[in-house]
Amino acid sequence: MFEVQDVSRVTKRDVIGGPIEASKRLGVLLHTTDGRNSLAWLQGASAVAGKPASADYLITRSGHIYKLMPKGHYAWHAGVTNLSGKVDTADYVSRSFIGIEVENADSAGQLPTRSQHEATAGLLLLLATVYDFSPLHVYGHYALAFPMGRRSDPHAWDWGLMFWLMAFAQAHISLLGDLSSIIAEGGE
Repeated sequence: MFEVQDVSRVTKRDVIGGPIEASKRLGVLLHTTDGRNSLAWLQGASAVAGKPASADYLITRSGHIYKLMPKGHYAWHAGVTNLSGKVDTADYVSRSFIGIEVENADSAGQLPTRSQHEATAGLLLLLATVYDFSPLHVYGHYALAFPMGRRSDPHAWDWGLMFWLMAFAQAHISLLGDLSSIIAEGGE
């Protein structure tokens, strides 16, 4: 069992996107960070550094999940994207897809942990249930970033393991029961 810790009250306004209809999320865009202190970076240090960016959720090396965005707002996480042949520079993907950052020192050759894969699989299933999209509607940042090659994350992500964990969890869905109340009470 895992928990989602809501820390959205301390996320700086500079990294919070505009309001959205919480029910209109289409899927997930998966990222990996490239370093440590990811929570501080995603909650406002990125804006101080002149590169405002965030995510809706952060998954730490131990698999702990932080919810970063306040209810009814989206995170700036996608940048310029190409979805279905349409280049987007107006935050459509950030507004429509939930951004999950997996903490990982990519440039140091660090690999994502089993705990991160487990937490991501569980969170994906939960979000897909709450927002009514297929749990298979998840993209790596590299797949939508424009121009192609602008991003390469999530680095070293084991997609097969994550999908296997999702299938296993679906077979034992009662393990996720408590999380739906967290999203419903303080969700997006």
